[in-house]
Amino acid sequence: MKMDTTELFEFCFVDREQERQILNNFFNNKQETTLWIKGASGFGKTTFFNYMFEKWNQYSLCYINIRTDTTSIEIISDFIIQLQQYANMDFISQFKNHYKKFYNNIYKTIKVIPEMIFPQISNVISVLLDTSYTIVTNNGENKNCIEVIIDYISDILKRRKLCICIDNFSRCDLQTASIFFQIFKTFLLQDYFRSCIITTTEELSDKLKNAIYRNLPYTEIKITELNEYNYFGQILNSIFDLSNIEKEDLQYIYQKCNGTRSEPYSKFLLLAML
Repeated sequence: MKMDTTELFEFCFVDREQERQILNNFFNNKQETTLWIKGASGFGKTTFFNYMFEKWNQYSLCYINIRTDTTSIEIISDFIIQLQQYANMDFISQFKNHYKKFYNNIYKTIKVIPEMIFPQISNVISVLLDTSYTIVTNNGENKNCIEVIIDYISDILKRRKLCICIDNFSRCDLQTASIFFQIFKTFLLQDYFRSCIITTTEELSDKLKNAIYRNLPYTEIKITELNEYNYFGQILNSIFDLSNIEKEDLQYIYQKCNGTRSEPYSKFLLLAML
C-alpha cells in the first residue's frame, strides 16, 4: 500500500519559477480563462496553489476539495456552504426571500417555498438539481439551478473579489462539472473574478478531460517532478538532518522517487527511522 506522509510535515517551497510566473500573470492581468493546475499525484499541486495564492489575498477564496465518491448534491452543497462566508445572507434565507415556488414541469405541480422547511442546504440543492423543476422568483421569472447559484455569486461580487478553486476536480461527474463550467464561463469577463480547477492525472477520466477541453477556456499549469535533485534535497532538509547524506545518496533517492512527494517521503522516513 502506498503511504502518503505529505500532511505530517511542514514542507518548504522550492523551484517552480515558470509556474509561479504563469499564476502571477493570471491573477495580475485579467484573462478570460480558468486556471487549470494539473499533474500526477504527489507532485504538490495543492501546495503550489496555496503557497502562491497567499500573495493574492485581496481575493476571497472559495475552496472545496472534492472527496472520493461524493455525489453531485454533496459537492454543490459544500460549494454553497463555502460561498456563504462571503455573502450578506445565508443561502437558504436569500432563497426564501427571492423565490416563491417550485413548479414541476412534468407533473404540473407547485410547491410554495415559504411553506417548505429547509433544515439543510442539501435539501434545497436536491430539488434545484432536479431538472423537472423550475424555480419562480417573486417577480414571476423562471430560474434554473445554475441561475440561482449565479445570482448568489453575483451578489457576492458586488462587494468583493472572489476566486473559486475546485481541488480534485477530476473526481467530478459530468453533471457536476457542467454546473461549474457554466458558473465559470458566466463570470470570465468580470475583473473581480478568478476560477481554478486542480486535477490529478491518474483520476482524470477521458470523458471529463474532453469535457474540459470543449467547455472551459483555460490557462494551463502542469506540475511535474522537480527538475534538479538539489531542489529535492532542499525540501528534505527542512524535515530531516541531511548532514550525513552524501550527494550520491541524495541523487539516488531522487531518481528512485522520480522527484515526487508522496512516495519519496514515506521511503525516506522509513530509512531515517532505521
